[in-house]
Amino acid sequence: MKTYVDFGGTPEFKLSGAILLYQGHNTAFATYHPVREGRQDEAPQLGAAQPLTTAFLEQLTGDLGHRLPVEILPENVLVRTPEVLVWWSPARLRTTFFAEHVEETQAINGKRFPQPALVFKVAGRELWVRALPENQRPDPGTELKTAPYWNCAESGVCCQGTMRSPEVGTSLDAMDTSLAMAGWTAPVPA
Repeated sequence: MKTYVDFGGTPEFKLSGAILLYQGHNTAFATYHPVREGRQDEAPQLGAAQPLTTAFLEQLTGDLGHRLPVEILPENVLVRTPEVLVWWSPARLRTTFFAEHVEETQAINGKRFPQPALVFKVAGRELWVRALPENQRPDPGTELKTAPYWNCAESGVCCQGTMRSPEVGTSLDAMDTSLAMAGWTAPVPA
């Protein structure tokens, strides 16, 4: 198997260390070993084990590109990690679009309809939508409901069909981009 990685240039990489994982019956731990440089004709050797610290892991994940920019989060954002963005939207009138080739929906395509309070989640290139039982910001105990949309499964995942997936990841721009790609316009207050 061959693996290729494109870093957008031709940086020079040098082995600097190794993380070794140890697993027992019900436990696991990891150690970091810096590389000791030998003569040019010798293979690199692992140095003495050092404990794997939170500071080291934070530095490593930052170097791997998983740092979040410093941002002031709007009140509607519920969760934000490098992998996931979750936000909620109060109940309101929304312009709703349907497939143009479906004759049964032509008369209501692009019209505004009352919509429940919603929770949106973007992870990777997927969008989930769930409805809220009340028109208020959810808390960890709030029971989510199935959103009333044809393209949303009971789990909340949206069938994207042929629409292009958002490429903005979990930045705050993903909120507007994801809604636009799902066929919703910016919310209009009721």
